[in-house]
Amino acid sequence: MKKSVLLLLACIAMGLQLIMAQTPLKPRDTTIAGPQNFAVVMGISKYKYVRPLNYADKDAELFRNYLKSPGGGRVSDDNIYMLLNDQANETNFQVKFKSWLKAKKLQRGDRLFMYLAGHGDAIDKDQFFYLTYDCNPAGDKNNYLVNGAIRMYDIKTMIAKEVGKGVEVFLIMDACRSNELPGGAEGLGFSVQPFPSKKWEK
Repeated sequence: MKKSVLLLLACIAMGLQLIMAQTPLKPRDTTIAGPQNFAVVMGISKYKYVRPLNYADKDAELFRNYLKSPGGGRVSDDNIYMLLNDQANETNFQVKFKSWLKAKKLQRGDRLFMYLAGHGDAIDKDQFFYLTYDCNPAGDKNNYLVNGAIRMYDIKTMIAKEVGKGVEVFLIMDACRSNELPGGAEGLGFSVQPFPSKKWEK
């Protein structure tokens, strides 16, 4: 009897997971006339393999709350893609966030805020990374090219695509470094170079 009940509960759980996995992404709200504001907010204090941080997740929550406030534009929950700690893994950004962004169909005049808080590293003057929850450097800079890290080059490419459509993009990045990361002192010297300080060029 107990085995039957457990099997039934397992089947129900699997069914719920399947339903959730098949839930379509919520598209852009077309009942709102004119430009809209959107945001991706990531904050990682607790890493799987890297030394933890104290306030990155809390800072991300504060920024999310600001966006929802009158002063921040009253951005709706549907227009904010939020990832904290273990949810802020590479797959949830590279696959799920990009699918979310595609479903929103950003248009000319829209604004996209990108807030990334957590660890960052640079291994040379051309390779900069934002480390997601599942990043495992293990003292080898080549591990960033395998998984668990987002190349800032990819972020720049994404931003350029949106800017080309007439979207205003605001990148706010609070990426601390730890001496344990393979970029070392040289990487720290490159930390301000991946992005121009003025307007994006189309």
